[in-house]
Amino acid sequence: MFTTSLSLFPPAPDTDALARARSDHRKSEPGSGAASVANVAVAPGSAPAPDPDQEGPGAQDAKPGSDAAFDPLAVHPGLWRASQLARSSDHCIDTGYRTLSQQLPGGGWPSGNLIDLLVQQAGIGELRLLAPALKTVGGGGGSGRIERRIVLLQPPHPPQALALGGMGLAPSQLLWIKSKNSADALWAAEQVLKSGSCGALLFWAAHIRSDSLRRLHLAAQSGATLFFMLRPLASAQDSSPAPLRLALRPAAGGIEIGFVKRRGPQRDAPLFLPLAPIGVSARQRTRSYPLPEQTTVATGSAVPAEPARTAALKRGRIGQLLDQ
Repeated sequence: MFTTSLSLFPPAPDTDALARARSDHRKSEPGSGAASVANVAVAPGSAPAPDPDQEGPGAQDAKPGSDAAFDPLAVHPGLWRASQLARSSDHCIDTGYRTLSQQLPGGGWPSGNLIDLLVQQAGIGELRLLAPALKTVGGGGGSGRIERRIVLLQPPHPPQALALGGMGLAPSQLLWIKSKNSADALWAAEQVLKSGSCGALLFWAAHIRSDSLRRLHLAAQSGATLFFMLRPLASAQDSSPAPLRLALRPAAGGIEIGFVKRRGPQRDAPLFLPLAPIGVSARQRTRSYPLPEQTTVATGSAVPAEPARTAALKRGRIGQLLDQ
């Protein structure tokens, strides 16, 4: 009895035979052999072509993943590596706090942009945080620059003139704007940003729609006003066109800053920033400080038409103050 074993797989090809067949085929082609080698020989005096697999001096620079092979700034100034802070092309105002400025793209507050400050509650030190930058953009005070207005739009409490003076902000250069409804407040903010005559705008808003935020951001980009939106901390979960969003929480001796959004690497750990108490001398306590100049924006209807808003700007108090 004979037993036959059948294989389910074909036998492996003879690799040596295939190699010999390819070699014989190349030799039989016209122009093969030494002549072909001469045709591809390197011309005298020229450098040989680099071998991508060869390790040597300069081989590391040619790798696509190296820093020398690709520079994002060489492609577009708006590009940056995820591990680095972006180099902001906008004019940035120094925050007055070195540790904070080192964590911000451009080394300061970007002017001409919407900056979203999400506060846990009002009065936790947000004005002391912004005071150095407000003094810079406000000018005046013997600095040799023209004094510019600082607009406080819809603050949760009336501005305290004594505290503002202790922070180095003259109440005479502050403009306090109140509005009857949110639509008028948004219109006033847009007019302030488009006018370009104010150094800074601080806008407190509890609720604001995303399309209104985009419109204010576009208005801010048309000028160089330092623009801060101060909103509740719960707004951190909502989208925003602001390139910089910070969450502010109270802390003993200062303030705790969380980086919700920035152009650079993500930072999970909050930054503690010590804030000095407001220094008010005995002379300042006895001195009479006037309240910041106040104006009320009202156009006569809840959501007036755009021509009515323009006419109100020309006739109303806010137009006169922005022209000063």
